[in-house]
Amino acid sequence: MSNLAIDFHKDNLIKVLDNNSMCCPACFDMAVTKLLKDIKENNLNSIAKKELSNKRYIHLRDLDPIAQGKIFEYLFKIITNINPFDKFKVYKLAGLEKQLEYFFSDIQLDNLFKDTYIGQIRKARKKMVIDRRRQVKNIEKKQLEEKRLRLLKKDWELSKRKMSKKARDAKRLRYIKEFSSFDPIEKLKLILHDQIKFPLISIPDEALFKADLLIRYQVNKNFTSKELDILKGMFQRKRKKDRGVNWISILRAF
Repeated sequence: MSNLAIDFHKDNLIKVLDNNSMCCPACFDMAVTKLLKDIKENNLNSIAKKELSNKRYIHLRDLDPIAQGKIFEYLFKIITNINPFDKFKVYKLAGLEKQLEYFFSDIQLDNLFKDTYIGQIRKARKKMVIDRRRQVKNIEKKQLEEKRLRLLKKDWELSKRKMSKKARDAKRLRYIKEFSSFDPIEKLKLILHDQIKFPLISIPDEALFKADLLIRYQVNKNFTSKELDILKGMFQRKRKKDRGVNWISILRAF
């Protein structure tokens, strides 16, 4: 193939690549079909006519080895003569070169494209793929580390809450024990003046007292009617179903 012929075929390939995608094997087959339609070599024309008699485009994988060999020999003559000054778009050539990996091994393509412009594009594309994989791997590694740290933080916060709850429960039990030792009037005074260390409804029934007749007398003697109304309102805040025997007796004392 003369230099003039090579230039003609390169121009045809430029047109085909500009008007076709190189994203998949089917796109590659369609591009090759359009390229073969525009050439006058008898051998390649006859292959194209035979294959296109009942198909929209040539399926390269379905061709016999001889027909495949003739087509790839023609393609390699063109693409190995491409230089940086030709009007090819680099990403189109990279896509074309990538599709050839479906038919040839890495070693075969490296040898075929040695010391050529398409070979340099191939090296750059492979490096970009390796860099991208490394980048994705680093991102995944970072995401896993962030997830691990989030789980550790969550576990630590949960452990902290459990420890805080245990400390609060221990403190509450100590106070309830101390509160239980007070006499009924002292207890009511602490409740009235909001001097208990925990919400009233959390004080267990057994830590209060049972308001018998004597205690009712003492309650009415030590508190004004206004204070009794306040105490009654405070004790009524607990739901009826949660009130114990002592709690109910205290309410009756007001």
